[in-house]
Amino acid sequence: MSGIALVVVGAGAAGFRCAEAYRRAGGSGRVLLIGDEPELPYDRPELSKSILKGSNAHTSAYLTTAAELAELDVEFLSDARVTHLLPAERAVRVRRAGQESTVSAEGAIVLATGGRARTPPIPGVRLPRVRTLRTMADALSLRSALSGNPRVVVVGAGFIGTEIAAVARAGCDEVTVVDVVDRPLPALPPPVSAALRRLHERAGVRFRLGTSVAELHGTAAVESVELSDGEKLPADLVLIGVGLVPGDELARSAGLACDDGILVGDRFETSAPNIYAVGDVARPRSGFLGMSARHEHWRGAHDGGAALGRFLVTGEQPVSVPPWFWTEQFDAVIHAAGEPRPGDELVVRGDPDADAFTVFTRRGGVWTGVVGVDRPLEVRVAQPILGRDWPLEDALASTETDLRRALRAWTSAGA
Repeated sequence: MSGIALVVVGAGAAGFRCAEAYRRAGGSGRVLLIGDEPELPYDRPELSKSILKGSNAHTSAYLTTAAELAELDVEFLSDARVTHLLPAERAVRVRRAGQESTVSAEGAIVLATGGRARTPPIPGVRLPRVRTLRTMADALSLRSALSGNPRVVVVGAGFIGTEIAAVARAGCDEVTVVDVVDRPLPALPPPVSAALRRLHERAGVRFRLGTSVAELHGTAAVESVELSDGEKLPADLVLIGVGLVPGDELARSAGLACDDGILVGDRFETSAPNIYAVGDVARPRSGFLGMSARHEHWRGAHDGGAALGRFLVTGEQPVSVPPWFWTEQFDAVIHAAGEPRPGDELVVRGDPDADAFTVFTRRGGVWTGVVGVDRPLEVRVAQPILGRDWPLEDALASTETDLRRALRAWTSAGA
């Protein structure tokens, strides 16, 4: 194929938003969006939420329709695998239906290749009924496997693991979460982890923390999980949720700079001219608070993809925004923004022993994060403090303070 202005490799949220924003900003020429799944672009967070729960399984996650793509004049190549990136030729090699062709870009190539579910080297991990969750096909298969009240063991107490455990518990009598960490969601402040654990345990989920999986046992399929402390857990179904491996293989094989993802600058540029990377696969050389870290969250994919699409047309400098993400578990929703890290100073607003409160985190005098348990408005309102050293601890801690008014006063004062 030739005469293509923009080639986007990866049809998830980041890739689709990039192509969409490019067109809406007035980008001309042919736009080709290449996806390796047979699905239309969809939002991955919904896989462990509405899709796994079975509500609106084939509508709630999709970001667009075939008609809308046609209206945008975006050519969508589904079920296609990009096998090679050719930076010098500004081209990619694409394999589809057994045929391979070269696709050249007159403008830019965007890598929005996301990643794949990490599979730890546990003996027995390839047994039948040991699953991961990364694609629509994974979610639909897992939803089917959860029927029939299986005994479920979830390996991983992070976002994906605990979300899967919450959904599984709705239809399964036995659900156990195993992880080497000492608390669920260890990336978030301890009071939030404690609240989440209470929520799960009230619903009957069991935790085995501070231990690892030594081996998975079974013949025709998995039958039990042996822990490093010797305990054996009966299991009809094992879910592995231990993180993401960035899909940077194309970039690495082409000689682009990579380190736990594709290294990018503040315009999403890679080390090769006219090649960009965005979304889960991209690692900024200097991101929020000057940190170089990949973000596997909703805002990075949606806002980052859209910002890159606009930049490619207008040259408008993308604005660095704090990470933002959420998780729905049982009847609670946790929202978080920023970069809360273990060891940060905590300011708690509300009762941490209750089921609704907000935690603000600070490091070196600078506000690094805000996390709310059933407090979405406070998380949204408080985001202007992130990255600032405003002395607001008393106002943040007091439930009598009107947060919106307090922050407006500081903003108006030019702080």
